[in-house]
Amino acid sequence: MTILYGTVSRVAKPKWLGILAALFVVATVLNVGKPYGIAQLNEITGDAGVLDEMFYSPEEGYAVLEAQDAEGRAFYRRLLLSTELIFPLIYRSFNAVLIAYLFSRWLPTASPWRYVSLLPLVGMVADYLENGLVLRMLGAYPEQLNTVATMAGTATMIKWGSNYADYTLMVVGLVGVVIQAIAKRRAQ
Repeated sequence: MTILYGTVSRVAKPKWLGILAALFVVATVLNVGKPYGIAQLNEITGDAGVLDEMFYSPEEGYAVLEAQDAEGRAFYRRLLLSTELIFPLIYRSFNAVLIAYLFSRWLPTASPWRYVSLLPLVGMVADYLENGLVLRMLGAYPEQLNTVATMAGTATMIKWGSNYADYTLMVVGLVGVVIQAIAKRRAQ
């Protein structure tokens, strides 16, 4: 864990934040827009839904896959094997580096609280697990793999919980930076 944190903290510099932010914007546009992303999937399927945007039971998950029809399921598989291969890596790396950067501005170097910057990586693992399980569901369709679907729904829930934890840590980091700046000003 120390090696991983060391890598994240070395990259937690304005230059790398800028590069990751730019990559994040490009990856997001590709992942959610047309012609490669979720907007295209929604157009193909008539807004039938996508499994990685919701928590679902096996019955609900398979209802979405059924509503997508064959063309939608084929596009969904391509989406998971293209933009969804890079998006979690870029998105979660950006989150981890931003959190590390913010926390490094006000926490002492030896503070164990700096390790919270690694929490986005939990979301990244959950996202990749979710994608792999959904691919398994798509590959077996119309056979219903209820255990796989339950695991995929759980991975989705962990991924979204991690998103909210990331955003909370970003806000805490920003508040810490502001408090630190105010304290420095008052000390002058």
